[in-house]
Amino acid sequence: ESKRILEERLGRVIEHFSYPNGRPCDFNIRSKDMLFRARYKSAATTIEHFNSLYTDCFEIRRFGGSISLEELIPRIAGVDAFLLRRFSKILGMKEGTYQGG
Repeated sequence: ESKRILEERLGRVIEHFSYPNGRPCDFNIRSKDMLFRARYKSAATTIEHFNSLYTDCFEIRRFGGSISLEELIPRIAGVDAFLLRRFSKILGMKEGTYQGG
């Protein structure tokens, strides 16, 4: 109902949702299904991590405003992801297990 009210007042379709707190404990399969049925195309979390082609559209990750410019530039350029792919096998890490830092 809130989506319909907002669309009516704004005069435009709302396609994307942002979880209020966005932590993993703040959403589940049921809430994602509700968003899908309400015709949302995606939902953003507050989980700081990269997205890929395989990222669930209702669990989009992002980097918060607390990240410094020195940290942001390599992430945007893909340097962090490149280095992680190259060195994860050497370090004995499974792909997708790195959680930031």
